[in-house]
Amino acid sequence: MEKIVVTTDLSANSRAAMRFAIQLAAQCNAQVVFLHVHQVLRTSFWSDELYAQYIAHHKENVLEELQPIVRSVCRSMNRTPFHFEIAVHHNLDVTDGILEYAADCDASCICISTRGAGNIRKLFGTYTAALLERSKHAVVCVPARQRIYPVAHIMYASDMKDYMYELLEVVNFTRPLQAKLTLFHIAYDYEFRPELSVMEAQLKKQLDYPVRVTYCERDTNHSLTEDIEAQLKPVRQAVLVLFSEQRKGMVEKLLVPGSARELSFHARQVFISFPKRHVTQQKLTRKRN
Repeated sequence: MEKIVVTTDLSANSRAAMRFAIQLAAQCNAQVVFLHVHQVLRTSFWSDELYAQYIAHHKENVLEELQPIVRSVCRSMNRTPFHFEIAVHHNLDVTDGILEYAADCDASCICISTRGAGNIRKLFGTYTAALLERSKHAVVCVPARQRIYPVAHIMYASDMKDYMYELLEVVNFTRPLQAKLTLFHIAYDYEFRPELSVMEAQLKKQLDYPVRVTYCERDTNHSLTEDIEAQLKPVRQAVLVLFSEQRKGMVEKLLVPGSARELSFHARQVFISFPKRHVTQQKLTRKRN
């Protein structure tokens, strides 16, 4: 059974991600792990044994605080009983702790809440921005005030540079949800445009899953973010999928909008960030093919 690791800092803001993870798990019959990463600072005179005792004691205290929060969220979703675990993991760096735990339990994705407006660090929170830059797992970003709904439509925004590999990742995520899948590309006037019906037929044959393909006009009077937003507005219960470069600054370059209006768009939209393949990996794949 696949595992969705949802992080919580025990605050009310993190409950949106917890609820969304429960909804996601219900749709694809996955297990949810509610994870809190805690830190116990060590004084210079503590022995290893004493330090381990303090960590264990603090873990018990956190579990006592976390368990009623999880029960409350589950009751609010009317999803009891279902497959879930509660985990408290120690690491002095929260991001390292989340990634370490997700790797150890072979998570299928990490789910985390994001916060309101402001600059990129305020918007995503320090931990979310770091996860987007470093995670090898898909990261599901859920706005803190998000209304929870069944995922009915996945909207994959593609630059078309490595779309077949990326579609495989997206289809693997989408298939258990039995959701609609749309690949959309914001295209400039000079770009080549394939025959969409032919492309859709080929993709369905190769992926064994229906994929709607659409090329959208790039409006140079708008930012790329605004053009993406325009494609999402008419689609109900949609989740946006992006593939982001995992180099310092690239996530911010991709996601930082150019105005307060665009910034608020990111604060409202549930999106999933998959790690983009390195350019050299893409070239090797093309050579083999």
